[in-house]
Amino acid sequence: GDVAKMKINIAAPTTGQQKVIEIDDEKRLQNLYDRRVSQEVDGDVLGEEFAGYVFRVSGGNDKQGFPMRQGVLTNTRVRLLCAKGHKCYRPRRAGERKRKSVRGCIVGQDIAVLNLVVTKMGDNPVPGLTDEPVPRRLGPKRANKIRKLFLCWTKAIGLCHHCREEWNMLCISTNGLPNYVASRSSGTIDPISSG
Repeated sequence: GDVAKMKINIAAPTTGQQKVIEIDDEKRLQNLYDRRVSQEVDGDVLGEEFAGYVFRVSGGNDKQGFPMRQGVLTNTRVRLLCAKGHKCYRPRRAGERKRKSVRGCIVGQDIAVLNLVVTKMGDNPVPGLTDEPVPRRLGPKRANKIRKLFLCWTKAIGLCHHCREEWNMLCISTNGLPNYVASRSSGTIDPISSG
């Protein structure tokens, strides 16, 4: 018979790291079957190294690559009429609707990749997942989020003097060239000047 195999893609939002493990032990996989998207799973199910961790099922794909969709309470594939704003569908024309195959949100044997998110850390850090934080590649774009980053809540349009200096420091990379934090900032921030 076909050996049951599942790739587990684990993401840790606090560190920004991801790790992929493969499970082919039927007993461990039994503990994942019948779970739904957004349900929580104890880390012990995946192995001893994840003892004390808690994961949330965030989605997955079946063996043919169809994505799991929240709210479709079945462990088979269904064809839904999708419109603008629906998950798993991007309309190509205004008002276009299309019937698309999606996988139900209940984990079954036909799932090839299951996505999990760490919601609670265990005692021991897992190498490659929770041992060291990855620096964020891009800084915040929105004015309010920049203010939040520097804990500065002035209501004035644009950024206060302190924020502006910090922001300019953030935008100069190690070799002295400007390192643009994001491709476009929101309207309330002037273009970053060097002075």
